[in-house]
Amino acid sequence: PDFNKGKLLQAKNILAVVKFNSGLYEEGAALFMEVIAGYEKNYGEDSSYLASPLLNLGAYFYQKEEFTSAAIFYERAISIWEREGNDLETDILLWSSLAETCLKLERYKDSKQAFEKLLPKLVQRDGRKSEAISFAKDRIKEVNKKLKKEKKIQKADRHQQRGENKQMYE
Repeated sequence: PDFNKGKLLQAKNILAVVKFNSGLYEEGAALFMEVIAGYEKNYGEDSSYLASPLLNLGAYFYQKEEFTSAAIFYERAISIWEREGNDLETDILLWSSLAETCLKLERYKDSKQAFEKLLPKLVQRDGRKSEAISFAKDRIKEVNKKLKKEKKIQKADRHQQRGENKQMYE
């Protein structure tokens, strides 16, 4: 890999963050995509350098309420970060972002798994009690309620379908 290209990509990533945080979302997103393409070309598709711009591009799509796209970028960032990363704050940011995005998408099992991955990281950072830990626990309870409700609906649908099938054969 070219050292100078790596430094240029890091600088572009920082500029993208500045633009994004200044409300220039489209410009920031364009730079994040450019940085991702550059990192992939210079370091490979699984480089740990990709985690940050992928996370930030996920945040861009989340902010635009394009949750499916956001989830794709968060999931890719997590798959890379789990192999290559070692920063607790980034772990927390990735898992909390994915958990909330999956909740928005009504992917409750995925949301619950992400919150459950997040919780021990929060405990590691904060100790046993913190506002963030309480929030994550509350979210898990909320997701569990939604999963139970979803299960009841599925059971009722199966029961209704059996009744319809039974009527067809009578």
